[in-house]
Amino acid sequence: MESDTSRFPGAGMLEDARRLRMGTARGFLGFLRDEHTHFFLLSAVVGLGAAGVALGVRWFSDLITRLAYGSSMDILEAVRSAPIVLRLFVPMAGGVVAGLLVQLAARLTGAGGLSAVMEAVTLRRGFVSVRRTLLTTFASISAMATGGSVGREGPIVQLSSALGSRLGRFFQLTEMRVRVLVAAGVGAGMAAAYNTPIAGTLFVLEVVAGSFATDLIGPTVVAAVVSTLVARILVWEGPIYEVPEFVLRTPQELLLYALIGLVVGLLGVLFLRTMRAGEQLFARLAEQGIRGMPVPRWARTGLGGLIVGMLAVWLPEITGNGYETLVDILNERVGAVLLVVLLLAKMLATTSSVTSGSPGGVFTPTLFVGAAVGGSLGALVHSVFPDTTASMASYALVGMGALLAATTHAPITATVLVAELTGDYVVVLPLLLSCGLAATVTHRMDSVYTHELRRRGIAWEGTLEQKIVHSMKARDLMRTDVTLLKQRTPFEEVVRLFTTTRTPTLYVGDDEGNLTGIIELHAVKNILTVQELSNLLIAQDLAEPARSVPAGASLATVNESLWFVDTGEVAVVEGNPGSRFLGVVTRRDLLGFLDREILRRNLLLGEVHWRDGLEKGVDYLELPEGYRLQAVRVPAPLVGQTLADAQIRSRHGLNVIAVQKVDSFGNENRYAPEPDYILQSADHLIVVGSNDDVATFEKLRG
Repeated sequence: MESDTSRFPGAGMLEDARRLRMGTARGFLGFLRDEHTHFFLLSAVVGLGAAGVALGVRWFSDLITRLAYGSSMDILEAVRSAPIVLRLFVPMAGGVVAGLLVQLAARLTGAGGLSAVMEAVTLRRGFVSVRRTLLTTFASISAMATGGSVGREGPIVQLSSALGSRLGRFFQLTEMRVRVLVAAGVGAGMAAAYNTPIAGTLFVLEVVAGSFATDLIGPTVVAAVVSTLVARILVWEGPIYEVPEFVLRTPQELLLYALIGLVVGLLGVLFLRTMRAGEQLFARLAEQGIRGMPVPRWARTGLGGLIVGMLAVWLPEITGNGYETLVDILNERVGAVLLVVLLLAKMLATTSSVTSGSPGGVFTPTLFVGAAVGGSLGALVHSVFPDTTASMASYALVGMGALLAATTHAPITATVLVAELTGDYVVVLPLLLSCGLAATVTHRMDSVYTHELRRRGIAWEGTLEQKIVHSMKARDLMRTDVTLLKQRTPFEEVVRLFTTTRTPTLYVGDDEGNLTGIIELHAVKNILTVQELSNLLIAQDLAEPARSVPAGASLATVNESLWFVDTGEVAVVEGNPGSRFLGVVTRRDLLGFLDREILRRNLLLGEVHWRDGLEKGVDYLELPEGYRLQAVRVPAPLVGQTLADAQIRSRHGLNVIAVQKVDSFGNENRYAPEPDYILQSADHLIVVGSNDDVATFEKLRG
């Protein structure tokens, strides 16, 4: 006899509980299968790796210091106890080794330094070379551990970002997600280096990406928290700087901190200009050399190390990143007069190390210089107003944040960093005021990071979209398969080209390939009816002055030039007007680029890569209205099926034109869609279809 369970008391509650458990289990399994969950787990792995990088760099640099000086791993103690000969020549030897490693790294693809990481996050599709970064990391450690005035955070941040890039490419993530993992690596590396998870995240948003996009915040926070947690378990028991409690004596004292901010801002201008002067000096040595012989990089970095060694003979406090001396300054164990001397010496040492070519960070050296100027000013203020002002340590604390803000143009990051470094929230109010004013003083100058980008022709002002438009060049978008007619080309040939092609413009050049003019279709139409002239004319007679842009012109400049032409394309030349003709940029190609890179769509034009033997190029396919060309990751239900079994065209209304795979080096490889090809979870299908069909296919879930 069957029982009716619904009659038992509480039977409904049991059924609800059973459904809840089943629903929760299904929801949890769905959560584990969700691609967003996988991505955040990868962000945590990046954070874990960044913590390992921070600990590894710390351990290895301490080991090199012990081997170089034969004593303590504390760089300041090691230099103080070393004989004069070691003080003088060990930094030089470290610089030579660093220069040799950087020379070796320069042979590999990509650029180096944090500026290259910033470019990778916004412009270079997230590619950071691991091999090159490893070489520059060892170079940085070599310079810093032997006394060079560079920061430890440089190699930590770069290697952590390379780890994020490598993981993203290994798991064949989308370009945008690889970029996010690179940014997360930067934040995690900064957080682990300084025990500052909030400041590490803000550094990414305010400096590296220049954007507070929500897609960037979540993964960066996860990576920063994980890296900080591991670093705290293994190294940091609290804030890395133990300082006296910050005290704001009176509200009126804020006026003095505002003055400190302005003075430190002016010092920031001097510091940045000193760095520029050092750059020019060492660049002159590289190009012109001594008696006409260029000085190689290893010799330049050795010279920079020698300058540091000469200073270290009398002032060992300026060696290394300056952490130990900075702790002494913040605890008022350095006199005011010595602070002024250390301020100038550390600026010179940092300039010599960095501009000579030794890779590394400038964060901690900048904090050192800022604390020195803030402390010296604080000592002066306190001697004049002893009862209403705080001690020298408080002003040193504010000074180091203000100079960091002045040189990086990141006042929020600087404020939070100092608060986290010291664990003191009371300092935030005067610190924020001073940092804001200091950054305002230097806002017309390039920051210590954006200066290198500008040297490479990359603009960094404005929004992400503005950066893309101002940084991409005409050479990146131009068509090169454009014929340049000789000046003596007969009129009949000109007519033939117009009648057999769809081009509205023909370009005319001299025997050296220099652009001398253009021929527009309407000019030929007016002459066709005059038979006598048509037999006498050559291309030079028909040509009019050509509007052109140099190959290095930004897309913003190209767009401006296109406003003034009716043919829909503008010529690209090597340099000045009338120089060697390289190709054209069309209005269609520019709109297609903006559609893909700015709007993140593929609706106007489809980019087609072609190869013919050894030649390869890029062309653009105009799509019908309402259609798009897009790379879509293989949905879970289709994994393991062949393309024939998946029946994507009949079931989903899409045409598969290629299968895209990304190898471990980040190279995209496309293959013809063979019917028996078995779809893999990491594959992307290049499909063409209506906007609605593509959107529906992207949302397909198992």
